[in-house]
Formats: sequence, structure tokens, C-alpha cells
Amino acid sequence: MAHPDAVATGGTGGPVADPRRPPGALGGVVPRSALADHAAGSAHRPLRRDVAVRAGGRDGLGRGQRRRAGPAGVHPGGPRAVAARPGGPRRPRHPPRAPGEGRLRRVTPKKPGPAAATSREDGTTGRRRRFTRLLAATAVSRFGDGLHLTALPLLTATVTPDPTAFAGVTVAQTLPWLLVSLPAGALVDRLDRGRVIAVTNGVQAALAAALAVTVLSGGIGLPVLYAVAFALGCCQTLTESAAAALVPQLVPATALATANGRLTGADIIAGQLLAVPLAGVLFGAVHALPFLVDAATFAAAGLLLTGLGAGRARHPDSEPLASVTKDIAVGVRWLAADPGCRSLALVGALINTVLTGCFATFALFALRLLDVGDAGYGLLMGAVSVGGVVAGLLTGTAWRRGSPRLLLLLSLWVPAVACLAIGLTSSPLLAAAMLALIGFGGTVWTVVTITLRQAVIPAHLQGRVMSVFRLTSAGTAPLGAVLGALLVDSSGLRAPWLVGAGALVLAPLLAGPALRAVPEEASAP
Repeated sequence: MAHPDAVATGGTGGPVADPRRPPGALGGVVPRSALADHAAGSAHRPLRRDVAVRAGGRDGLGRGQRRRAGPAGVHPGGPRAVAARPGGPRRPRHPPRAPGEGRLRRVTPKKPGPAAATSREDGTTGRRRRFTRLLAATAVSRFGDGLHLTALPLLTATVTPDPTAFAGVTVAQTLPWLLVSLPAGALVDRLDRGRVIAVTNGVQAALAAALAVTVLSGGIGLPVLYAVAFALGCCQTLTESAAAALVPQLVPATALATANGRLTGADIIAGQLLAVPLAGVLFGAVHALPFLVDAATFAAAGLLLTGLGAGRARHPDSEPLASVTKDIAVGVRWLAADPGCRSLALVGALINTVLTGCFATFALFALRLLDVGDAGYGLLMGAVSVGGVVAGLLTGTAWRRGSPRLLLLLSLWVPAVACLAIGLTSSPLLAAAMLALIGFGGTVWTVVTITLRQAVIPAHLQGRVMSVFRLTSAGTAPLGAVLGALLVDSSGLRAPWLVGAGALVLAPLLAGPALRAVPEEASAP
């Protein structure tokens, strides 16, 4: 959840494509991976507007140069060129002066204007300050997400004991990722990303407050629960898409891994370790209290991001806006045409399928095979979060001092070994340690892959390509749950873990294009 715009659009050794087209849009040209160009150190970046203006217009001269340019053979810094005009040559503004003769005049310092303030804000200190605000807002809003995600099922239990109703709330919470993620990515690329996050947090605050008032009035029902859960899920989808695309605008390329690690760690600490147990306590006191606190956290997060001033990252040519469908198609084509990013998306889908299948029946595994009870099951799940927090804090340092390629391999092999050990053990302590390793490896994978994507995806495509990547990876969760249940029915509770370990061992083969493109040295990004 890392960012001047460290992005890539094309290699330096091949034909130059229209920057508005995704890789592969040139007929007959097979694009190199953007990750490969990034690893090779090529200038695989979109030309920024200010650079284009300084490079000159159609005649090769900048605006200031055209004003000073004289006839052929006269240096722009030399004597003023006299243009032919009906009234004769232009009279000089001041009479000629003898060599060495000066002219005294009072110089009144001008107050710094908006441009100077913007320049200072865009410096290192300004960007660090804005990222700190994003980090604080992320922690606060994720805390609110954890509150309502935990409290909504508890509230459903007070309305009806029907298991189908619980499934309906879960579907309403997760359905926006399938229906809204692609349009959300297109909107994120059109709008000011900081403002998008601030506004969606404000909408979530209003939704949570309205739900709290409804609970206090006693008029809560399943249709209201489903509607609020779906609306909050839509806002969360838009917020996370905007945050992932915003980080490269706030953080230098060399600090992307550290920034993403901090954001991920804040997400886990606030949204899982703190919010989940507190939500139960607050709900036990007053049913509406978790939602009132939720509304306050979203309002605080929105205020933190008000006036962030990150701006939007449109294409440097400022082409007219196309339809949302065409914008989405551009993101899909870009990801499909890049071998490195495409392989990362496929491996992400495999990991999500395996782990969803394993954890879909883990409650039964913990109760029957590990014999830990309800409290023990909660502690085991907490071990996953602890491993994720440690990974979030350490991955940035490991990126700078080690090899990104090695980190990517470890994020695949460590969960594979852990899944194998869990599938073979009956010890709660060993299972807890292995679950912490799964959380550690999963967070390393998240931080490394999002850092690589932010470094190579063009700034004006960040929202769209990220949303396609997220849909590809997260869209396999229902499939994983079904496969896990089928394996348990046919071969027992250990089967998903053992089969999943074998699948993860083979994952590096699927990740071959990405591994070949990922830099071995810690110098990039």
C-alpha cells in the first residue's frame, strides 16, 4: 500500500513507440519487458511535460530561447536582433553606455509566489512530509476497515442466525473487488489521487455514521447491512487503488521498497492486530460503538489528506480523455504485453489460490488436528499477522542491502516450506512458527512486487495496470476456496497444505520472466 515518478515506458535500444500506446502496440515489434529495461538501467520512463517544454517546441527552441533568438550567426545571448518593421528599427529602451559604466537602481525583493511555494513543496522535505501524511492516514483508515469488517458479521448475528446471511455479508464486502476494481483504476488515473483518497474516506465516514445511527434506532435489517457493506467495499477498492498509484509521486525510486514496507506494516498492525480484537470489545459494550469509532477514523484520515497536493499523473501529451472502457483496455493491454509484470500477476494468482484453499478450512485443521480450541485458533491466526509486520519493517532494508531477485525467490520458497511443515505436523507451536513464516513470505512478496510494478509502470497508467494486476491475483480466491474444500473432502484436512506446498515449489518456474528481469543488485529501484 512508495514515490518522483520512477516509471518506465520503453527501452533505449529498440524502436521508440508512441508513449500513449501500451508496450507491443507497434506492429511486428515484440516489446522487451519493462522490468528487464528497468533492471538494465535504461531510461524506460515517460518524458515529463516540463522536460518536453525545456527541450523545445517544433523548431527545437524553448519559449525563452525563441524570444532571444536572432538571425543566423547571431548567438541568442549576443546583441538584440533588429527585426524589419514598417516604422524602422526598434529603439533601444536605454541609451548606450560606456564600457564599465554601471547603473544603480533599487532592487525590491518580491514575495515568493505560488510557483516558488510549489517548488519547495516538491523538494525532498515536502515529499517526505506528504508521504508521512499518507502513512498516517493509511494506518487510521485501515484501523477503521478492521473495525467494520469484524463488526459487520457480529451485527448480522443479531439480525438472523441463518448461515446464508453471513455468506451474503462476505459476498457484499468482497464483490467490489470483482466489479469495481477496473473502473476504479481508470478513475484513479484521471483524478487527483490524494483527493480521491480524502473524498472516499469522507464517504466512508458518512456511511459508518449512518449505520451506527440505524443500529441505535433499532431499524437494522439485512438489506441495509448488504448495502452498507457493498458501499464500504467500493470505497475501499477506490482508496487502495489510489494509494498504490500515489506512492511513486511522493517517494524517490530508491525508497519505494521502504515506503511500501511501512505502508504494509501499518496496514497489518492497525487493521488486524489492533482493530480485530478491539472491534469485539466495542461491539460487546454497545452494538453501534464500533461503527461510531469507524466513522471517526475515516473522518480523521480524510482530514489528514486534505490539500495533499499530489496532483494527477496524466499522460505528458495531455491527450483528450477516452471512455472508461478504453482506458481499462489500455491497462489490460499494457500488462498483457509485458512479460515480467505478466508473470508476476500469474504467480500472484497461484499464491492467492493456494493460500486461500489452505486457510478456507484451517479452523477445522486447528480444532481437530492441532487441538488448540477457539482461543488457540485466534493466536495461530495472530502469528500470521506478526510475521507480516516483521517483514514489512525489514523488507526495505533487505532490498537496499541485498538482492531483489533473492527476496522474490524467498517470498516463494519460504511459504512453500511452511505449508509442507504445517501439512505434516500436529504441534501447535511448530504450526504457529510456520504460520508466521507464511505471513513473512506473503508480505515480502507484496512489498517486492508492488515496488517493481511502481518502478516500471508509466505514471499515467499506474491506477489501471495496478487494478488489472489486483483483479488477476485476487480474483482467484473463490477458486482456491472451492479447490481447498474439494481436497479436504477427498483426502483430509492435511491435503490442501501438502498440495499447496508442491504448487509453490513450482512457482519460480512460472515466475521465470520476472526473475530474469528483476535486478540482482540493490541499486534499483
